[in-house]
Amino acid sequence: MRVFSFFVVLFFHLCINEGRAQVAIYNSETAKETIRPVLTQIYSGDFQSAEKMIKGLEAKFSGHPLIPFLRAMLMQNKYYPLKADHPQSEKYVKYLYETITNADRLKDKPEFEYELPFFYLSAYGYLAKHYGDQGSYTSAISRAQKAYDQLKKGFELTDVFAEYYFSTGLYQYYREKYPEVHPIYKSMVWVFPSGDKANGLKNIKIARDEAIFTSTEATIYLGHLYMRYENEPSKSFKYYRELTEDFPKNQVFAMSYCENLWLLGRHAELKDAMMVMKDSENAYFSKIYNMYNHLLDVYSQKKPLSENKLTIMTEAFDEFADRGNHPKSIIYLAYARAYQSEGNSTLQKKYAKLAKSNAAYAHISDLADNVLKAL
Repeated sequence: MRVFSFFVVLFFHLCINEGRAQVAIYNSETAKETIRPVLTQIYSGDFQSAEKMIKGLEAKFSGHPLIPFLRAMLMQNKYYPLKADHPQSEKYVKYLYETITNADRLKDKPEFEYELPFFYLSAYGYLAKHYGDQGSYTSAISRAQKAYDQLKKGFELTDVFAEYYFSTGLYQYYREKYPEVHPIYKSMVWVFPSGDKANGLKNIKIARDEAIFTSTEATIYLGHLYMRYENEPSKSFKYYRELTEDFPKNQVFAMSYCENLWLLGRHAELKDAMMVMKDSENAYFSKIYNMYNHLLDVYSQKKPLSENKLTIMTEAFDEFADRGNHPKSIIYLAYARAYQSEGNSTLQKKYAKLAKSNAAYAHISDLADNVLKAL
């Protein structure tokens, strides 16, 4: 349900005045420095330090949506991929609803006029994605509609606040692209006004260059969209490289960068990039490391192709449900190409079809189609 994820992490627009919780965009360096260190620690994967910083803000911002939303964001990063059946999922959802409840208590106060839409937009966006991943599409659409009600305000403020270029740009892109890739959603998104893919990418780039708090998020999504939806890994490369240089311990960034390197055939660089995931405490990332380690061995012909090994590797991602489909599709595609180079058309076809059926993103599906067309 990636279409709904464009609503997330937009609380970065927020700056807080000293003394009381009140918006103060662009005119308070102290306000900016209040939030920035927490974001840095979350992106860097230092969740213990991030939690201590959030706790230090509790007294000052008691009853404010900032605190529960920061905790929800921390949990999403710490427990990635945070599936609906994860033991921490219920607590995560609780923080999101607490964000909305706190915002409701402040909505009649004029000093929060510009601030609260960011929290509503982000919280409802996260909830839409959560329910979408869970398969509760009616609940997902309902929360997405509420998020969109807040997003509409951003379209009128891009000239005032560069941060709005991020949210509006993502909306414009996903509104058109996602139904193209997943036709099942065409009957659901008609309630949302049309977008513009080219203009969406343009606005995200403006956010990356000009925004303060959404610059990192814009960089993440430029990499994601160019690699996984536009199938242009040569364009996504610079964005993922920048993220891994700025946040070398972030395993989510490392995972995407490794995929980008794999698609480009830059295997020597991949060997170095994947090391941050080796022996990871997060089972998902450790299995991603094992995946690339095996595929590199296969492509360097250190190990022969083995359908048994392939089965073991793909089944290792079963515990992650839908989040496991993407790495599975990478494995199937790699084997399909390997069998193609060996001239084994039967297994080439078999694994290309499996890559396509498991593909979570357009680029793997397109690449699998290319392998099938070569038969």
